[in-house]
Amino acid sequence: MKKRLLAVLAAALATAIMLAAVTGCAARSPEIGYYDNNGGYHPPYSSEQDSGKGGGKTAAVGGETATKERVIVYSASMNVLCDDLEAALSAVRESMGEDDYFESESRSDTYATLYARVRHERLDAFMQSIRDKLNVTGYNKTATDISLSYYDTAARIETLEAEKESLDKMLADATKTEDVLLIKKRLTEIDTELRQLTTDMNYYNSKKEFSEVYLYVSQNPVPAAKTPYGQLLADAATGAGKALGETFKWLLIALICLLIFGLPFGAIGFGVYLLARAGVKKFNRFKTEFGKKSADADAKDAEGDSPPAAESSENSEK
Repeated sequence: MKKRLLAVLAAALATAIMLAAVTGCAARSPEIGYYDNNGGYHPPYSSEQDSGKGGGKTAAVGGETATKERVIVYSASMNVLCDDLEAALSAVRESMGEDDYFESESRSDTYATLYARVRHERLDAFMQSIRDKLNVTGYNKTATDISLSYYDTAARIETLEAEKESLDKMLADATKTEDVLLIKKRLTEIDTELRQLTTDMNYYNSKKEFSEVYLYVSQNPVPAAKTPYGQLLADAATGAGKALGETFKWLLIALICLLIFGLPFGAIGFGVYLLARAGVKKFNRFKTEFGKKSADADAKDAEGDSPPAAESSENSEK
């Protein structure tokens, strides 16, 4: 049973590799096409074009020819200049189809950036409507060939689903525990990969059905109105009056602060002055009295040292 299981797994793996290789050959081509100045689309260069074959992609497998339609996705960008931003945005919304939608929108007072998804078949009509309604200063449109990735993902999904179907049948017939565990492990791996591939396929289908359009809308700057000469004089006078009023206000505040903080210090200083003046007067009075007393003492000392006048006369007669 185990050998049979390994053989089936090997066969499934070989089938997956073969289908991926076949699909890769069928879808292989350059990725980018382009538009000329006249709006004509030029598909990516390929060897089929050299041989005179166009349109699809061709690969020969075992003598059988398989042709697949190209998968082309489109994207565009437009720069718009307007006088009224709200009116321009309304015109853009009016140009959108019933199934078209905005994925994101950001704006300011004079600028807006829009990311829109427009159905592939309506893209040219949408861009022409914008050009007719608004002043388009520049635009760009590109085409990208995603056939290789698209068909490779589809082939991998088909291969994994076929392998899963085979493993489900083997799981139903398995009797050994190790075989059951091995099959379930592989089924879990397949489910994980299928979820990722399905997500990728949904993304490709979304890009295939809805083109990406980036719109950059700018509003012209509004010119400033010319102010009359009389208004300028009035504004100057008003400004001078306000400045003068502010000056008086700050002078008054300074005066009030001076009074609040100056009165206490002034009173203290005046008190110190009075005390100092009284001290000086008292010192001068003491000095005067002391000088007078000193003079009287000196006079008395002088009288004590000199002889009486009569005695002096007698001594002179002798």
